[in-house]
Amino acid sequence: MLDVLITNALIMTMDPARRVLQNSFLTVEGDKITDIGSMKKLVKSEAKKIIDAKGKLVMPGLINVHSHGAAILLRGGLSQDRSLYDWMLNVLYPGLQTYTLDDFKIGVRLFVDEAIRSGITTIVDNEGGGSRENQRVMLDVFKKSGMRTIYGRMFGDLSPPSSLADYYKVIEAKSPKVGHVEDYFVEDTQVVLSSIENLIKEYNSEDSLVQIWPSPHGPAWCSKEGLTGSLEIAQRCDTQLTIHLSETSVEFRPFGVSTTEYLDSIKFLNPRLLAAHCVWVNDRDIRLLKQNDVKVAHQPTSNMF
Repeated sequence: MLDVLITNALIMTMDPARRVLQNSFLTVEGDKITDIGSMKKLVKSEAKKIIDAKGKLVMPGLINVHSHGAAILLRGGLSQDRSLYDWMLNVLYPGLQTYTLDDFKIGVRLFVDEAIRSGITTIVDNEGGGSRENQRVMLDVFKKSGMRTIYGRMFGDLSPPSSLADYYKVIEAKSPKVGHVEDYFVEDTQVVLSSIENLIKEYNSEDSLVQIWPSPHGPAWCSKEGLTGSLEIAQRCDTQLTIHLSETSVEFRPFGVSTTEYLDSIKFLNPRLLAAHCVWVNDRDIRLLKQNDVKVAHQPTSNMF
């Protein structure tokens, strides 16, 4: 007997021919789709669960290629109508430092539940350091959810350069009553790289739905050693890695060139890299990303916010 039989469906296969099948069936046994075809060819019709999908679409799950699940509790209200750094320095960072373990757990559970209800079955989530307990709480929620999860262990190992530090002070002065973060979650380079590699060894088995990637926050928050060390881990452990890139024009300040050009100069751009946002890129940046086969997660909605 089949485990699941879906009948009378419009099926978007996403196979190499991009076939869309009218009035068709789909069968599931265990965790595998075992057959797809026209209702006229349906032979095995007994199943533990039968779903009549007339008027409905069956399609592969959607993929969220860049997210920050735990921060979902800080959305709306105070997060609206702010520039990126205003939001980060006056809402996100102060908010995250007040989180309890339960807040991290509830935030990630809410994020996962909303994702599943939206048809998302795979996520690339970026979560910063915090305590080891914080990480374990979030990873446990992802593991129990049944979703495919890429847990990007995000980090920064560099205090803001002077060209940004003065700008930070101006932005923070807009919200003087907020408990601002002092060190911006700066971590020791070798300690954090070692912890990421240990997480990869623990989680990245072939049958695990939860995988770990290095996720250096961005060029302005990470040293050259932190960036190149992340790439070396990805190469050594055969994973990908992800980074925030060119999210705002302010990022140009410490380098004198675009952040994309800076990353190219240190041989960081490569086919393993998933770069998030990429809003402030010029024609040369786009060529560099293309030449190095970098994948781009553009986030049009959050960029418009």
